[in-house]
Amino acid sequence: MTKKCRGLETICHFPSYHSVVVEADISRGNNFADAARRLKLNRPLILNDFERRVREEILDAQDESRAVLIDSMPLLLDKLILLLESNVATMEAIARTARVSKEHGEHRIGADYDLEELMWEYQIFRQVLFDSLETDGILSPDVRNLILDFIQFATREGTKEFVKLQQFRNIKPWRAIGVAHSAYSYATSTLIVLVAAALQWLIYPAVGTAP
Repeated sequence: MTKKCRGLETICHFPSYHSVVVEADISRGNNFADAARRLKLNRPLILNDFERRVREEILDAQDESRAVLIDSMPLLLDKLILLLESNVATMEAIARTARVSKEHGEHRIGADYDLEELMWEYQIFRQVLFDSLETDGILSPDVRNLILDFIQFATREGTKEFVKLQQFRNIKPWRAIGVAHSAYSYATSTLIVLVAAALQWLIYPAVGTAP
């Protein structure tokens, strides 16, 4: 859009709203593509760092094999890369992509994890991702927010599946009272998980530079 500035003989150029939006979309797309490229390049290092951190920080993981410990995290990482490459950052797309995390929650039941250890694994994964991206470049706010949302949804899906299976595994079919108690405990545990996830969601973006 071009218009004459009042009091000036020169012609001033003002960008239209449409051009500003397009430029913002292009910038965001470039940021997402660059982050996806760096995550692909550093994929082996990310998984190795995740394994090392989990062994160091989670007691129940110290004696597990690499295959059991890494579990479905490579799939979760690949889904994040595809999400960044698609340049679709809607909450619906992020939540849909993060559903693959149910598998990780299911497998951690067999590894004798508790809920706190499972949730801490997701935080380690987030930290390793950010460490990798911040080592060789600047992490833009839009990429950071997408990853925070993705990990938040993944944590929710994984922990919900973990709690559900944990409670159902302890149910005795012939004990009606026990079934009712387990159902109540499951509902209570799920509420605790959702409240913790909501608090985490509020805290980390507000900090701006999550660890």
